[in-house]
Amino acid sequence: MTAPLKPKIGELIALLIGERSEAHPLEKHIALGTFCTWLHDPDDDEVLEHATIVSAANIFWRCKDVRADTIPLSKLQLARALADPPLATDFVSYFTTLQSSMDSLTNIVSFFMFCPDNVVPSLNKAFHFIEEGGFVDRSQSAEDQRELLKLRRRKSTLKALWKERAHTASFVWSANFTLPELFELAPDDADIFKITEKVLKRPERLRRYFETVQWCQHRLQNSLEPSARRKIIFHRLPETLPGLRPNIGKFDRDQLMIISSYRHK
Repeated sequence: MTAPLKPKIGELIALLIGERSEAHPLEKHIALGTFCTWLHDPDDDEVLEHATIVSAANIFWRCKDVRADTIPLSKLQLARALADPPLATDFVSYFTTLQSSMDSLTNIVSFFMFCPDNVVPSLNKAFHFIEEGGFVDRSQSAEDQRELLKLRRRKSTLKALWKERAHTASFVWSANFTLPELFELAPDDADIFKITEKVLKRPERLRRYFETVQWCQHRLQNSLEPSARRKIIFHRLPETLPGLRPNIGKFDRDQLMIISSYRHK
């Protein structure tokens, strides 16, 4: 099942891929800060609105040319952002607390992306694979691997996370593989202007990111078992974006053995 993105996010994506022009200079810079917040916390409209205001204020402060004067920030917006923020912490710290969840989402999607055609994937197989350390780097020392295994998330946690965040998992996964700078774009990060400038100077990379999201969503829809697929509302991206498969690896022998050890309960 697919559904339109929330109007605000849909408009941001249209702006970022060049399907609409900026209403004012630096609008794309601000949009990137808001979009990155959506990646981390997609369902809280107050947090997203706050992210837009903080991004705008931070970029206004960091930009040293006349473009900054065109940013439409009202005194009321700034006063509310300062006096009544929806978060009890700053965005940089907030994103850090969510990093484990972002990594887990990436791992769940990676299972379906890397799964060979002769293996019938399922969410339960994905949870089993992650629990058994399927994504632990085997090139590390045995001690480091043991420490990483202690930190892996259990099936109950993965299941709850997937239920809450499956609808944005393709966006998170694709950022890891094509545009990891998106995870550095906290609205209040001191380097936000520097990072957004770098990303926007290469618009083909940004477009390629959304094309990868398109491909990932289609593959995920085709790979999930019907009962799991029906529970997710996949976001409808612009039809002008073709799906683009990234250069990804495949499971090795040890990983395939972990998959084969799964037993349906």
